[in-house]
Amino acid sequence: MKAVVRGFLARVKTVCSIGGERRLYDMELKLELACVGGLAEDTRALLAAGANVNAANIEGYTPLFIASSQGHADVVQLLQTAGAKK
Repeated sequence: MKAVVRGFLARVKTVCSIGGERRLYDMELKLELACVGGLAEDTRALLAAGANVNAANIEGYTPLFIASSQGHADVVQLLQTAGAKK
């Protein structure tokens, strides 16, 4: 799973250079996948690039909830430091 998520996140730097609403959606989707996969480095990069730490997905789950439910304590800590609320 981590390999699939990591491959998808390989485009983070490219996506972060694209402007507008599509850029934000892509960043939030990538943040969600980073949280699912426990990818702390990618999570850090996305947060630094402006991904919304409290953006809920279509099911209403936030990055913090996702990382926590997957047991990724290092990612949870990053999200909380970045201001994640729930």
